[in-house]
Amino acid sequence: MQFGAVTAATPSDGAAYDFTAAIATNAADLYEIEAADSDSVDQVTLEDDKAAASNGTALFKALVDDLGDATDTISSITVSTAGDKFYAVAYDNGDAYIYFLDSAKVVNDASVTVNEVELVAFIDTVTADAFASDANTAMRDLTDLDATY
Repeated sequence: MQFGAVTAATPSDGAAYDFTAAIATNAADLYEIEAADSDSVDQVTLEDDKAAASNGTALFKALVDDLGDATDTISSITVSTAGDKFYAVAYDNGDAYIYFLDSAKVVNDASVTVNEVELVAFIDTVTADAFASDANTAMRDLTDLDATY
């Protein structure tokens, strides 16, 4: 599994957030959006993505540089190649939110729109940036323990 960290960016309202500056999205399985790179996360609650549609509406608002009003949001996330799919983890209020991003879910292009984002997991009580590339994170493939898994 390849990990990537999102580099700090300051996209304005309606602009795209380029994830490819750190690592090609077709080379990473999981991107970490570090707390410092979620400029407006203190004004948004990612918990909102758990309700209703479970898409990335709150995530897109958290990534805009200045959440001047409730309608401010990024327009999309730029990916390396049309059809790229990967996971992203973001932090808010001591919790981690894991999203699946699929640039071909609606339109097969090199951008992920809010309708191409799905909240797939929520981890309660996680220190922000716990999965950072320099953190000691161990992962184990469950099939190593039980081949029938």
